[in-house]
Parts: sequence; C-alpha cells; structure tokens
Amino acid sequence: MIANPTGNAGAVWAQPSDAVNPKLVVKGAKYKVELFYGTDSTHITNPTNPVVFYKTLLSDLVQADQAVNLPWNAPGQQTLRALDPNGGLSGAQASLTVDWAQNVAAQQIGGVQFVIDAGGSYGPTQAVSKGATSVTLSSVPAFSTANNGRTFLFSYRMLDSSSKTAVYRFN
Repeated sequence: MIANPTGNAGAVWAQPSDAVNPKLVVKGAKYKVELFYGTDSTHITNPTNPVVFYKTLLSDLVQADQAVNLPWNAPGQQTLRALDPNGGLSGAQASLTVDWAQNVAAQQIGGVQFVIDAGGSYGPTQAVSKGATSVTLSSVPAFSTANNGRTFLFSYRMLDSSSKTAVYRFN
C-alpha cells in the first residue's frame, strides 16, 4: 500500500519508484477501496469508520505513453477561439459555446468543465446531450494574469466505467 501524501504536498502522480505493478491493473481485477475522512494520519494504521466499497475493473489500464494512440475528438473552432487570450472572447463571458469535431472512432463527450481560478480548480460540469458536438457554458470568467489562459476539460462518455478526459489550454 502506498501512503497518502500529507501536509501541503497534495496528490502526486504515480512514479516508477512507487513499486506499482501495472500488470495487476487489468480487466477483472478486484479491489477493496477504503475512504477516510479528515487529515488524521492515524487513519492509515488505526482506521475509524472508513467508507468501504469493492470495485471490479471493467477495462485494462492504458499506459500513459499509449494514450496518444486512443481515439480523441478534436476541439472545434469555437473552443479554439475561446482559448485564445488575444482573441475577442478574452473577457468574462455570460455564456460561451465550446465545440468539438466528433471522431467516429472516439467516444462521445459527456461533460465539459472549465478552470475557474489560477489554482487550477474546475467549475461545475456542464452535461452534454448524447450525440451533441457543442455545449454552452454559463459564467465563464475572463482570462486571469495568474494563469494566462482558459482551460477546458472534456469528459468522455465511457461505457465500461473507465475514465477518459482531454484537457485543452492555450500555450
């Protein structure tokens, strides 16, 4: 078991030194997941009332370096305009349409979010109707000098309970 990060370190990406064996993260593998509340580090050694659930993986792990080979939907012209800090949509917007080109090999987009602050916090998810290739977001903030851009997160509608997201940001 890998200990949770403590203090202000926050969550970190998995590292090769974590000794996680990706061969164990396969379709059909069963896991017991325990969720603990608070920041008390004794929960790891002396859990008190954790929420416990069991999860069976319904898909294999996709290695990060292979994600480029998955089918993705491309951002549309309205999304690209909304991401451009030098464009006409740089100020706060009461509503903003984001769009994408549906790749016939890719899953559909199920939700769209946008970053709402310089710390990288995402706003609420705007649900996307099945088959849609655009959605209108409300109350999109102006570009901030701290993050110098907007960021959109497109969540894919996965049928096997896995998660697939694309993040678009001007750079």
